Amino acid sequence: MADDSKATPRWRFDQTHRQPPNPHLFDFPKKPEIRLLLVQLDDEDVELRGFARRLSTFPGLNRYVVAMANYRLAAVDRRIDDSGHASVLLGIRGLHDVLESLLEEDPPQSVAG
Repeated sequence: MADDSKATPRWRFDQTHRQPPNPHLFDFPKKPEIRLLLVQLDDEDVELRGFARRLSTFPGLNRYVVAMANYRLAAVDRRIDDSGHASVLLGIRGLHDVLESLLEEDPPQSVAG
């Protein structure tokens, strides 16, 4: 009798195998615009609702932030669809980290500027 467990691979789709969104798949604004968003986040009077409105003016970056929020949420039954909800979930520190990472690593061509 053959061993079935080796013949049929079993795949796990859980948190340990999830990958963060690939920034190269998104169209980002130029670096100076990302830096302006970082300056806005560093303001002590920053309001996340206003920041989310500003973020929504950059469609590619907006989709990336929403994708990062969904990645960090890691709950299968909940999906984030808008930048306002993503901004609240990530918080100021999380948003800052996401934007900083786009400036620090070797960015996609659309971020170069």
